[in-house]
Amino acid sequence: MTLNIAQLFTHENLANLGEKKAARNDALFPVEKAPFTSVMPDGTVVGDKKRCIIYRTDTNAIVGIHGADYKLVTNAEVFGAFEEAIERSRLDTTDMIITDQTCELGGMVQRVYRFPGHVAEPKVGDITEMQLLLRNSYNGGWSMGWDFQGNRLACTNGMVLADGISSSRRKHTSGLDIATQIKKLNSAIEVFANSTKDWSRWVDKQVTDEEAMSVFRHLNPSERFKADIELYWMRHKEEMGSTLWALYNTMTWWSSHQKVRPSSQDNLPAIVQDREAKVLSAMRTKDFQLLAA
Repeated sequence: MTLNIAQLFTHENLANLGEKKAARNDALFPVEKAPFTSVMPDGTVVGDKKRCIIYRTDTNAIVGIHGADYKLVTNAEVFGAFEEAIERSRLDTTDMIITDQTCELGGMVQRVYRFPGHVAEPKVGDITEMQLLLRNSYNGGWSMGWDFQGNRLACTNGMVLADGISSSRRKHTSGLDIATQIKKLNSAIEVFANSTKDWSRWVDKQVTDEEAMSVFRHLNPSERFKADIELYWMRHKEEMGSTLWALYNTMTWWSSHQKVRPSSQDNLPAIVQDREAKVLSAMRTKDFQLLAA
């Protein structure tokens, strides 16, 4: 099938995307691979044999441009194989909740699995639920991968886990070894359990304003950010005391809830993922590690 990129990406099609928001939020939308072609002003059709496009057949939006030999592996294939690994692992899937999030018109997709059967309670009434973020992309923005983290129910913060076991990455074109993923998922359960022990210690670990700011500066050095993070730190201190638990929650609140421009709203999952990477990096610095010791 030969498609003209100009036909696929018209203003009319882009306007229609707003009416198809429900379809866009479903990670299993239909996609196809087609030759890369374009129509010149004189009507001549020009093709590029070295490239191909991946497009959504429900919205006609182009979600990826690759070399002609690109092997299309759909979200349905990736997520289906991974969910087999989940079912065969030791994860408690009782009342498991699944939600989908998309970026770049569907070029990047994140599926969130919440596990009410795995919870932590660092202090009485402060419950954090285990969740898993599975990512895939058609545009190369994300490699296929997943991250375990906590989901603090009081504020829906994504609680980043500072270790190398509770995550996995692999090339989009390589097959998913289910047996290997099962082992990693089972190991991540233990990591979550160990993290809850750390969080319980952090509840009583006192932190000064100066120590907190020494950690926050690793997230973003700008003056605007400094003003925002100081406000979030004050709010969390009022709720949790001047503790490492408050410091940690200040960072995860920022990564999960800091507002973005309206024009960037559709790409929020990618923005949050980038922020969470910065939180993880800050947690691995000497400034944070000295406080957590």
